[in-house]
Amino acid sequence: MPRKAKIVPPSLTGKIDKQNLNDPFELAAAGRFNELYEHLDQDKELRQKILEYLKQGYEETNIPLFAWDARALARKSKLPVPAWVDEYLDQTSNRLLRAGNKVPDIAGAFGFDGNTGNKTLFKRYHLRRAQDMAVDIINDHIRNKGVRVEKALDIAIEQIEKLWGLELNGEEVKKYRLRRNKKERQDEPA
Repeated sequence: MPRKAKIVPPSLTGKIDKQNLNDPFELAAAGRFNELYEHLDQDKELRQKILEYLKQGYEETNIPLFAWDARALARKSKLPVPAWVDEYLDQTSNRLLRAGNKVPDIAGAFGFDGNTGNKTLFKRYHLRRAQDMAVDIINDHIRNKGVRVEKALDIAIEQIEKLWGLELNGEEVKKYRLRRNKKERQDEPA
């Protein structure tokens, strides 16, 4: 039975030519995605996989930074900007051009007006990217290195803290991993 292609953060695909590059985990650290994308010129399949990952993140969270990240990748890679990003930009321009807008309305027009709990959209975006990376690290260690879940979780949290400067909550990562793995199994063709 064929499996659906797994959508993973760009740092864990293992397809990037590492010659004269820093570790891809470092490139994927906050603020360095553009450096990572510059090295994807020869790997169209990987670029498409990353765009699918970003679309999925946007659809699941409605965090506009996923759209901006996808636009940056497409433009740097000389690919067409994905239709879903154009739709976001069209909606944004419609909100920006409303009569009666005031300066405080600008953030809302771009979709940056919401908070969830204590986390701003920027924190939520980076947390989501870090959690996805942590889940991929965990799954990789379990499947390919025979490491138990708790040890793999510790490894992932340590790597994320080192690379992203984020302290992830182990229980939250475990819950997120269970949800994501369940969703991936549901998405597999029967």
